[in-house]
Amino acid sequence: GFTGVDEGVLKLLASKSGFLFKGLRVYMEGMETAHRTMKVIALARDSPFDDKDLFELAHIQLSPCKDLLRASHFVFYLAVETIESGGGRSRRLWTRNLDGLGTKKDVMYGEGIAGWVAEQEESVLLDDPTSDPRFDRRVDTWISHDETPGSASKWDKYNVASRVDNLLAVPIKRTDGSMLGVCVVLNKKGGGFRSSDERLLRLVTSQMIVTLSSPSPPAHTPSPASNAPTTDVASTRHLYTIRPTAQVVSETVHEALDRCKRLAECEHALLFVRKGDDKLQLLAPRVVVPLSDSMIGYVARTGVTVSAHNVSLDPRYNKSLDDIMKFRTRNLLCVAVVSTSDSSQILGSLLVTNKTNGRAFSSQDGVLVSVLAKQLGATYQRHGAVGRSVPRLQTHLQATESDGSVTSPKGGESTASLRPKALPRALDPAALGKENVK
Repeated sequence: GFTGVDEGVLKLLASKSGFLFKGLRVYMEGMETAHRTMKVIALARDSPFDDKDLFELAHIQLSPCKDLLRASHFVFYLAVETIESGGGRSRRLWTRNLDGLGTKKDVMYGEGIAGWVAEQEESVLLDDPTSDPRFDRRVDTWISHDETPGSASKWDKYNVASRVDNLLAVPIKRTDGSMLGVCVVLNKKGGGFRSSDERLLRLVTSQMIVTLSSPSPPAHTPSPASNAPTTDVASTRHLYTIRPTAQVVSETVHEALDRCKRLAECEHALLFVRKGDDKLQLLAPRVVVPLSDSMIGYVARTGVTVSAHNVSLDPRYNKSLDDIMKFRTRNLLCVAVVSTSDSSQILGSLLVTNKTNGRAFSSQDGVLVSVLAKQLGATYQRHGAVGRSVPRLQTHLQATESDGSVTSPKGGESTASLRPKALPRALDPAALGKENVK
């Protein structure tokens, strides 16, 4: 029969298998994120793309490395080049909170181990980093950590490590040889990092390089608005037609909404644009939403992204939209469409509903949809589709609707417009539940 030795061997195999399966699961999740990010780069690379977009897309691909390498902390630095007032160029790294509210950390090339890796373009693997002459506590203790579950924000936030026992840092270069950034992992559990860890990290970053090599932001001139979108230099035919017709614009809008559905893996993508000071208008079919009503109006007023995991349990959702569009909303993600020239000007709201894989929309979906919302905003501004061009665009959008779409009544505005209704609580930041706002 089986003996105690057999039991011990079986437990040992089970413990090793558990770690292997966990590593594979984390790796597959990372590859799924990389696949989705590859799609957003391929589809949205012709629209304005700024450093913040690039940082967020790179970060969501690299974040699984922390679990893969059994590290306690992870941080990604983005490499940027700045044109000084005298015409010279300075190179630096920066990292920040993904929600954009935290302190931005700047590191010049050569500062600390991270700066040395960027300058020399070589990896560093150290068992006792604090004794290395390149170590700089102001730089190399800057880390990221996950917030506790159930907190209002799902994004990582940055802090300072109390100690650094071991460290692995690798440079990340684009396919054209230019520097994209530096990935640093700290404090491997159960011992220091090894050459096999470096190979694994390089493997993950090499796959990420392919997806993120397209958007290469040009050098920036010093400006307080460091996140201003860069100028798009190689855009699509639609975005750069000199005198575009409403039909061309409508085709561009349809393409962008189809991208949203594919990238966010959802059933519906709807664009609402502001109509005057008190209304939002849905393009094709024609539906008008009071700006003071519903989550959609809240996003268009405040610019705050809203995600609802189960709208049937959320009293803030105006279910009249379901009646008009002839579908039932299970979950949703709504982001603001903001002007590329004036971040304080909100052009409308982009709504995606019903995640197709049975899960709720994640923070990664928020990043992807936000990039597409920026593309839509650029399209409208480029073609002057906001304001007097909306009715003309509306006509063409309505004419090109697919067979399965809802058609609006003939002539004038839809009689089935969303009506304001009394909500159980006001739609303001204090009233929005933590579980649904990101």
